[in-house]
Amino acid sequence: MALDNEIAKQNIHQRLAQVMQAVSYIQKEHKSGMKYTIVSHDKVTALVRPEFLRAGIINYIAECNHAHNGNRSECDITLRYANIDDPSDFIDVKSYGYGVDGQDKGPGKAMSYAVKYAHLKTLGLETGDDPDHHSVDHSLEDPHRIKERQPSDIAAELKAKIEAQKTIADLVALKATPGFKKDFNRLPDGMFNEIVAVGKAKKDSLESNNRPRNHATELYNEMAGNIKNTSQPDTIPGNQHYMRELERLRKMDAGLAAKISTLVADTISNLEPA
Repeated sequence: MALDNEIAKQNIHQRLAQVMQAVSYIQKEHKSGMKYTIVSHDKVTALVRPEFLRAGIINYIAECNHAHNGNRSECDITLRYANIDDPSDFIDVKSYGYGVDGQDKGPGKAMSYAVKYAHLKTLGLETGDDPDHHSVDHSLEDPHRIKERQPSDIAAELKAKIEAQKTIADLVALKATPGFKKDFNRLPDGMFNEIVAVGKAKKDSLESNNRPRNHATELYNEMAGNIKNTSQPDTIPGNQHYMRELERLRKMDAGLAAKISTLVADTISNLEPA
């Protein structure tokens, strides 16, 4: 690319100043699917690239350090602006970028972000975005770092898992899982004992769900034995104790209550003369 003699004599600082004179403002744009306006990498590139060429400047990433944090790519780059007439005449600019993506586009997003902001800050470009209007109180906690689970969080998760079990077998299986054991053993003594109590209460609750049928069977056997052993079965229907027990049995198991009623009727019938 041929440059006029005046530009050819300029150093990298002078050439960058020429680009700064040519481009001073970049209008934010509204991208489809976004609720807010942005200054995109493509918009910045489209505006500054022609001016870089006119000024005899090339730019490229001279260094890039990259890391993954979950589904987020992180990179810090050194973007080099070099004088095409004298490659030893250059300026290096540090920049940083994050790119979140569920597939393989994270690194590209992070690098594009870093390059975009290197151009914006190096050339002092206005975008109409004032960071002071979007201020956030300072915090020592990194909002991008995955928060370490606290004991209270672990205890709440274990309690929810215990409460979700439907049977004794499910509860036993849950307690045997490596993840449950690991989290359980991480708890301090107070929370450890609390979860033990929650597990015992849940076990008692599940066992109690099976008791009505067992109690009903016990009551049925007791009433049936009394009926068979009584010498005056015809007095049973009017006996208040019998009526109370029959009603209690009916609430627990209507089928067994009906059998008792049939047994009483058959026993009385057998006393009647043929």
